[in-house]
Amino acid sequence: MNSGKGSRFRIILAKQPARYIERLNRKWQVRMLAILEDMTVNPFTGDIETIKGKPGYYRRRIGGYRLKFIVNNERREVHILEFGPRGDFGY
Repeated sequence: MNSGKGSRFRIILAKQPARYIERLNRKWQVRMLAILEDMTVNPFTGDIETIKGKPGYYRRRIGGYRLKFIVNNERREVHILEFGPRGDFGY
């Protein structure tokens, strides 16, 4: 029986989102780690939309924050490109 671990996505954080998550308060850090864990199973769960004018780029809404990412299905990778508050978030 297959446990499905081989089909999980690997999360790759760019420097900016990694630093931003480190600076969040503990409550938000726990929430973000849970969301990233969920994305290893299915990166398209939650409030996801494609970014207009950028094929293959997605954003996920997490409260007042936004997460910008791309997915490489062949390599089973999710690249987290940006993370930050909605007002400062550049598309």
